[in-house]
Amino acid sequence: MSHYEPRALRLMVAFEAEAPIANFGGEAYAVACQRAEEATSGMLAADWREVGETIARKDQRAVGPTPAVVSDPWPF
Repeated sequence: MSHYEPRALRLMVAFEAEAPIANFGGEAYAVACQRAEEATSGMLAADWREVGETIARKDQRAVGPTPAVVSDPWPF
């Protein structure tokens, strides 16, 4: 007889990142952070933090690169 130890339920991060984006738009990252704080286990909190990081990366790609800052606006 083998010893069976159930694996903990984990979020599907890519899927879970899409839902808050679709439902909350620009507030999706804040929602993921709130869910991480309210999580009932350390593993679930870590998963929600990863969802938040995924949302932040997606948000950065949507915004695009930050334009270079010109140190002297009057070069003449």
